[in-house]
Amino acid sequence: GAVLAVGVDLVDNEERLWLSRIEPFTGAVEPLFQGKLGEAATGCAYDPISDRLYVSGFGPRPGSLASDARIWAFTAAGELLWTRSWGRPVSKPAFTGKPADIGHAVTVTTSGEPVLVGESRLNKEDDDPWERWAFANRYDHDGTLSAGRSWTSVDAADGAGAYAVAPDLNDR
Repeated sequence: GAVLAVGVDLVDNEERLWLSRIEPFTGAVEPLFQGKLGEAATGCAYDPISDRLYVSGFGPRPGSLASDARIWAFTAAGELLWTRSWGRPVSKPAFTGKPADIGHAVTVTTSGEPVLVGESRLNKEDDDPWERWAFANRYDHDGTLSAGRSWTSVDAADGAGAYAVAPDLNDR
């Protein structure tokens, strides 16, 4: 059967998120969604109960060179239901043109709520390059942030980041 694929095109040196239905056996590709320039996908998770696809990634922060972590919710038909952005306040991006906040991965809890994990890259001071904070945010079905936490490592010189996530199958 067909699969939903999430990827990134490069347009004029800027990334752009896309979602397509692909039939692996015939090679047929049906484009379903095309994001805005500067939006990039890093992962996806399907919820068979709600028949939704959640996508993690990042996109431009309005009025800044920094980026915010993003989560997108789609129907199985590829219709965008909602998009949410999350970012820690920073005075300047970690590195010019690089994301300050990145949603690295998404999963769906056993109760059907999407959880976005990632990292925030923050400038410490002008002489120090940056520090990293990991974050985990849980959203309701309508995209409302229902819980969130960020943390850093006291042992790591440059902090922490969250790169993968899976539901706790013991939490039923």
